[in-house]
Amino acid sequence: RADGKTMMTSLDGVFAAGDIVRGASLVVWGIRDGRDVAGHMHAWMKAKAAREAVAA
Repeated sequence: RADGKTMMTSLDGVFAAGDIVRGASLVVWGIRDGRDVAGHMHAWMKAKAAREAVAA
């Protein structure tokens, strides 16, 4: 299962998209999900780097 907004699974830093989330679907939905999850991953990595920089 993945959060509908962030597409992150219950495992920290693990994201899911496309058929693994929706089941068999149209290719265009998989492409859209891939683009969306890339944005969420980028935001998550930037936030993680900022947290680590503050902690250091």
